[in-house]
Amino acid sequence: MRRQPISDVEHCAAIARIADGLSGEFGGILIGGRLRFGTSQKALNCHLKYLWAFGEIPTPPHCPIDSIVLSHLGISASWTRCDSCEEYMRWINQIRKHLNLAEWENDVWLRWRISNSGI
Repeated sequence: MRRQPISDVEHCAAIARIADGLSGEFGGILIGGRLRFGTSQKALNCHLKYLWAFGEIPTPPHCPIDSIVLSHLGISASWTRCDSCEEYMRWINQIRKHLNLAEWENDVWLRWRISNSGI
């Protein structure tokens, strides 16, 4: 079990490996032949978020970035079109101004979900 937190560089490298690996294997059926960085970060970060929520892992290094999160930050961008670690890290650094990434995103997402569910 790893005791030190994952660095931003390591986390972005993992996201890039997912994007590049799946692009190489399934490029023929992907739009533009590529699984973008933004979609890959969402998949990995959601997976880690759920493991954290179930108490299986410590707090993840980043949170899932999507339109809800970007809108809450006042950022007009498309996470599904993002294909660079640099753009993604600009978003992460904006979120860090709001304390813990995973807890902040979960709070934003839950408030959005409740306000849109008719509860």
